Amino acid sequence: MAHKDRSTGITAFAGIHNDWLNELFDSEIPKETSATCHSCAMCTSNPMAEKAFSPVTKCCTYWPVLPNYLVGSALSDMSDGAREGRERLTAMLSEVMAVPNGLGVSQSHQALYTSLRATGFGVEEKMLCPYFDKATGGQCSIWRHRNAVCATYHCKYRRGATGMEFWQAMKRLLKSVEGAVALWSAVEMGIPVSVARIKPRSSIERGRDASNGWAVIAKAPAHMWGKWNHRRADFYVGCFAKARSLSWQDVLRLGGVELEILVSTAQKAFQANLKTRVVDRVIPAPVMVLRRSSSEVFLQTYSPYDHQRLDARVFHGLRHCSGQPVADLRETMKQVDGVEVDDALLERLIDNRIVTVIR
Repeated sequence: MAHKDRSTGITAFAGIHNDWLNELFDSEIPKETSATCHSCAMCTSNPMAEKAFSPVTKCCTYWPVLPNYLVGSALSDMSDGAREGRERLTAMLSEVMAVPNGLGVSQSHQALYTSLRATGFGVEEKMLCPYFDKATGGQCSIWRHRNAVCATYHCKYRRGATGMEFWQAMKRLLKSVEGAVALWSAVEMGIPVSVARIKPRSSIERGRDASNGWAVIAKAPAHMWGKWNHRRADFYVGCFAKARSLSWQDVLRLGGVELEILVSTAQKAFQANLKTRVVDRVIPAPVMVLRRSSSEVFLQTYSPYDHQRLDARVFHGLRHCSGQPVADLRETMKQVDGVEVDDALLERLIDNRIVTVIR
């Protein structure tokens, strides 16, 4: 399976994923400029703003599962700034959360995440990701090797719900890729299929039983590794080498029909995230009014993390919106409320689910 080196225009994901996805998309993925990880957009002291994250944690209160080849990618990274991540990963390799399929979470963290997720996400320091490096001001020590969940999560989106739908489609696609490539890589490294299928413990999965391999993981992880038990770092690096040999077409074959469907969905969402719609009719969408004044209205629409501030005249003008042609709605709002609904404003109303397109 030949892998062809290339300079890629896709840079939003782990390096190996960027290489593969360069064959899927014909242009760069627009950056989510409103979600600023280095200076967290959710760390605000404004009491009227959306739910705030703690500057001590930001959104890094989730411990990601890393497929085996991404663990190997991080362990192989000798670039500037990669040492901290390598050391943290190496310290986990002898722990029970390390299995041939990948590197999961500790049992205590899983229990903590399950109990505190609803109220503690973004604020509870006890939930901090083990790859979160406080010494660098709260940066990720394995950023170049992050998994599907971390690579696709944003608190805010340039195109609102339209952007969120694209990134969610990409998360489902990449998780499918991770599952297929991790299984194949482990088997290629000599792990029996029955063992290679046992997935690492996840923060958000609960109630799994012995039939899913948890009893095996809890009792005797060494038995899962065979000849690799004392060479786990070498095993993961080997998985990365195997994965790097794959072209995107190889990955598609490993993923099968399920991955083909996810690719089609992601490509459609990608195009929607790039293009301006041609809209005939819209109707009001359900929204929650959080606060209003004579000049502006604050709304919660598609996300509790991305409240919308709308000109009060625009918001009140939407009372005329009843599914009539958009040209008629524009004329009515201009004549009655003095509001110009240009294409940019209409796009924003649609993207943020303040109005809904109908056909």
